[in-house]
Amino acid sequence: MKLFTGRFSPFWIAFASSIIFCVALPPLHWKYAIFLTPFLWTILASRQRADSSGASSERRGFLRPLGRAFLGEYPQIWFASFLFWLVTVVWVSYPHPLTAVGWVFLAAYLAFYLPLYIGLCRAMNSLLRAPLWLVSPICWTAIEWARNRVLGGFSFAGLSHTIYDVPHLVQLAEPLGEYGVGAAIVLIGSLFGEGVLRGVSKAPKKRAGSSTRCFSLAALVSLAVFLYGDSRIRYFDGLESEARSHGRPTLKIALLQDATQYRFPPPTGLNKEVSDKYKALAFEASREGGGYDLIVWPEGSYYGYFFDTDKDYNDLIDTFDARSIGTNDLTPAEFAERFPVYAALVGQERSDAQNDLLFARDKMVSQRRQLARMTAKLGATALLGVSSAVFDESGVPTTYNAAVIVPYLGDETTVEGLDDAEFAQAPTSTLTDESGAVFRRYDKIHLVLFGEYIPFLEYLPDSWEIKAVCADNVLGRGRGPTAFRVSPRETDVQFVLAPNVCFESSIPHLLKKQIREYKEAGADPDILVNISHDGWFGCGKETDMHLATHVYRAVENRRSVVTATHGGFSAWIDPAGRIRAKGTRGAAEVVGADVVSLKAKRQGLYGTVDLGETWSLCSACLAYAVWLAALSRNAISRCKRRKASASDKQCV
Repeated sequence: MKLFTGRFSPFWIAFASSIIFCVALPPLHWKYAIFLTPFLWTILASRQRADSSGASSERRGFLRPLGRAFLGEYPQIWFASFLFWLVTVVWVSYPHPLTAVGWVFLAAYLAFYLPLYIGLCRAMNSLLRAPLWLVSPICWTAIEWARNRVLGGFSFAGLSHTIYDVPHLVQLAEPLGEYGVGAAIVLIGSLFGEGVLRGVSKAPKKRAGSSTRCFSLAALVSLAVFLYGDSRIRYFDGLESEARSHGRPTLKIALLQDATQYRFPPPTGLNKEVSDKYKALAFEASREGGGYDLIVWPEGSYYGYFFDTDKDYNDLIDTFDARSIGTNDLTPAEFAERFPVYAALVGQERSDAQNDLLFARDKMVSQRRQLARMTAKLGATALLGVSSAVFDESGVPTTYNAAVIVPYLGDETTVEGLDDAEFAQAPTSTLTDESGAVFRRYDKIHLVLFGEYIPFLEYLPDSWEIKAVCADNVLGRGRGPTAFRVSPRETDVQFVLAPNVCFESSIPHLLKKQIREYKEAGADPDILVNISHDGWFGCGKETDMHLATHVYRAVENRRSVVTATHGGFSAWIDPAGRIRAKGTRGAAEVVGADVVSLKAKRQGLYGTVDLGETWSLCSACLAYAVWLAALSRNAISRCKRRKASASDKQCV
């Protein structure tokens, strides 16, 4: 019993919950042990808070503040959580020695959420007089809501990710999002915890039947979650069976995967070597079973840049006189009259900008013809993970982490017969296009902190070597979603693809927002396509965590998800969250998917309101408002006690 009543019991209880959480996550993946984690958290939250200094109240001076800072209850909980996160996100330290610093700081930041959760539970339990089992799911949702947004959001290693491969338990993500699955785990675990606490309570009123009611309610909630999941799986099985029996066209997709590991900076020639591997895999896929309709490369696996412009400058470029525009004797007024659009250019010297834009178009035309030759040989449309170099009107390029769709325009003879004007289309990053025979580009929006952008980089001294290293890795932020359209061979049916890159798949509200934009533009997606590069993380637990996020995006949006991942799992997940095909860990291979469009119709309130985002936002507002109210009440009470103590001393 000293574990629960001693001075350091908060640490040991939190530490035990951290160990259980660790073993429930991959690679051990004892998934059902996760229900014991909120069980222990409930015991922790129910404890009457002891002297927070962790030392005798008789001590005075600086010892008591030090005890409160380092040995108090919440610091103990934080430290136990910090140890958990150090183990869980150790993969952050793999890419470069300097990222080890980021690993420690990330673990320290994430460790604050457990003591915050305990504080929220206690505040709501005390202020609202509500039982812990009722408030704990709300508090946990508030924690997850914040974790998905603060500092860009970090969504890995949630409670729900431990059971991502149990389809019957993840269906709750459809109405309530990933938050709902985590809340259900907390609710069930908290009910068992509350039942145990009431069973061992010395108060007769708490023991009489209340323990049994908690256990019964936990069993009912578990059964309800399972039955709901079973009904939704049966529903989508029926949809798919009907679609396939009626001969609805399917899209055959080849998802490429390799496991070459990376360290920063990559050795010279490694990117080209890996790119050649993927080209070989793509041609291998084209020879399998009659070929595929779409072949997907992982993020950044196609060597070089995709050249593009951010607006259609073709009319402007057609007015260029490359021999005289930079050396002519025209007055500014005459120049503006002769070249009205080009005269508005700013930034570079006009002659330099002209040459850059001419270079961009020449490069675009030759590059796109070359890519069209590749798809002609493959006999399929290609979706490339590639960096894009996008020129603005001043001729200055910005680099993006991009996904580019290269259409299948016909066989090699057809491609050679096309005029250059067919390949001068620009820009390619608009939200939607009705044609599936055009090049399209999606630029990544949600950039990875330190990996793709560096805060305050411009303020660092130029003499710092790290500035030069980091500046080469800084990317532009994409403007918005871009829909891709692909047709199965020999059909006119179009599948609308919604691309996302890397960790964007881990941010639930980002993908939901993009899907709303697609629908408003009349391009309701059939398939969510993720391309990722996990080759920095050692083919370890990060790859399983990333795969879990794809499962929840499939269930939340009721769309098939396909992912081509370097150094991780390339996979196909159906709208019910089942992993239909998955690559082998650490292998180079082609993962096939045969996807039929299954978009369930949502009726009434469920069809117009995002219940998951609404639930999480309301939970966050309620929990944090009550927490602030409790803090204010405690502060006022302390002030009153100090005044009363001072008044007593004056009277004496």
